[in-house]
Amino acid sequence: MKKFLFLFLIVFAVAALLFVQTLPAPVCPAAQANCAGEEIFFCPADNCSAKLISQIDSAEKTVHVAIYSFTLDAISDALISAKNRGLEVKVLMEKQQAGSSYSDDEKLVQAGIEVKFMNNPSGIMHNKFTVIDSAFVATGSFNYTANADEHNNENLVFLNNTETAKKFETEFQRLWAE
Repeated sequence: MKKFLFLFLIVFAVAALLFVQTLPAPVCPAAQANCAGEEIFFCPADNCSAKLISQIDSAEKTVHVAIYSFTLDAISDALISAKNRGLEVKVLMEKQQAGSSYSDDEKLVQAGIEVKFMNNPSGIMHNKFTVIDSAFVATGSFNYTANADEHNNENLVFLNNTETAKKFETEFQRLWAE
């Protein structure tokens, strides 16, 4: 009986190790040192803009943004800095929101960032996501505004997974082409 139990434990341990090894590992931007598969933040307590800016600052190739409302200068400054480092930076914005005098669209365009405006006749472009280096996604209810960052109950979710990022990148490219 002891031999059977011992053999069973060994087989179970080997099976568990094989299962763990088959799980996909999270993929992180190369410059991101401490990286988990996902991270979840709640505004205003978690200072969502600073978390997002840190990710933009770690980008190495591309930053693609689809956002409903964008008025927060600190994030536009981070995008401009990324553009100045030679990265491809594109921003897709909801046309009505971009019409606001507070919107950062003109600031981004003046810095040489490609900006497009989504005018969907069947509804608004309500996406809120950023894809970095086709390997990382920031998404959630968080608009890039001071109210969202400092006052509203908002969420920001980081997804460090290449497969997930590819899906968001595909959607960004589809919207960008419209």
